Amino acid sequence: MNEIRKNFLRYASLNMLGMLGVSLYILADTYFIARALGTAGIAALNLALPIFSIIHGSGLMLGMGGSTRFSILKSQDQNKRANGVFALTLKIGLFFSVIYILIGLLFTEKFSLILGASPDTYEMTVTYMKTMFIFAPAFIFNNILVSFARNSHGPKIAMNSMLIGSFSNIILDYVFMFILPWGMFGAAFATSIAPMISIAILAFHNYGDKFVNIIKSKVKNSYILDILKLGASALVIELSSAVSLVVFNLLIIGLEGDLGLASYGIVANLALVSLGILTGLTQGIQPLISSSYGRGDRRTLDKVNKYGIFAAIFISIVMYIAFYLFRYPIISIFNTENVLRVTTLTNDGIIIYFLGFILAGVNMHASVALSSMEEVRKSFVISILRGFLVLVPFAIVFAKIFKMNGIWLSFVFTEAVVLCFSLYFLHKRKIRKI
Repeated sequence: MNEIRKNFLRYASLNMLGMLGVSLYILADTYFIARALGTAGIAALNLALPIFSIIHGSGLMLGMGGSTRFSILKSQDQNKRANGVFALTLKIGLFFSVIYILIGLLFTEKFSLILGASPDTYEMTVTYMKTMFIFAPAFIFNNILVSFARNSHGPKIAMNSMLIGSFSNIILDYVFMFILPWGMFGAAFATSIAPMISIAILAFHNYGDKFVNIIKSKVKNSYILDILKLGASALVIELSSAVSLVVFNLLIIGLEGDLGLASYGIVANLALVSLGILTGLTQGIQPLISSSYGRGDRRTLDKVNKYGIFAAIFISIVMYIAFYLFRYPIISIFNTENVLRVTTLTNDGIIIYFLGFILAGVNMHASVALSSMEEVRKSFVISILRGFLVLVPFAIVFAKIFKMNGIWLSFVFTEAVVLCFSLYFLHKRKIRKI
């Protein structure tokens, strides 16, 4: 096995395992909430998830943006400047954290109503959402440290931190929801503790210098925009998830009410698992793309991109087959009250919606790869098309024509349209010199 393929498999597999763990703790929330609070609990969780996506996406943006510049500078032996970028990223993370805490304390109730909470779901939605806002610093700093660990030769500790944090969340979910019991707050609190455990593990990693020296390092404030630009695609990928959740929720409330929301809640949480694995793949190989780009190593760059595309397609097909074959047992796990309408809607959703991930994997790879090669605008175009410009119109039009099946189809058609842009941008990049 050649060195390029060996590094690809190492970085990709370790990060996919870590991100799978992150996805599983959201899935664990769904399972325990379904058991403890029924379909109303799942509906409330689904209304609050966009907030989690936005906070998580902010951390990914800072982590991906800062660590991409960090990796490029390191490959060019500009270590002091790289440390300064790390320190600046942490400071920006602190700023974002304060903003989210203030929003959570002041505006959670209004957001819950705007997002469509009904009298049956309002209190649970507020509880979950407010907890996410207050513990935003944990999610943001965890994403930053994981990204920088990966880009400083630490893919294994990055994976271990995510897995240990995630599995601790599953245990705490059970303790807080059934032994104490704390209901929806217990689920949210368990989810919030997980990144704190991950941060404690990452604190032992060697980031290339003493942490005190890194914190003291300084760079020009112009790097703030650079970090945000390089990480923008990661945020928009998460925002696309949040936007689709909000738009779909509002459309589904009009079509099927809370039963439709419960159905979409199951599909959306399964989608988070798929999204987590594919995000793990793209983020895992990002250090390889950034470092080979920084060195001007065209051969490695092309091979990593090729492996990334094939891996994304293969993984997506395997996930689709698994969800298709086991869809009824999966539905029964979350549909604890055995509501027939929820089963019917979710079955259709799994069959149709997850076809889109076969295309989405390529689009996600293209977005991260282009950003890692400083093609920020093209990366942003792909992300914004997936999240806003194509998805929302398709969802509105298809929902009117095909009802709930139109909701599922809109995701598939969106990814098909965006795939054309992704392949074009990657092809244009390939025929250019680094």
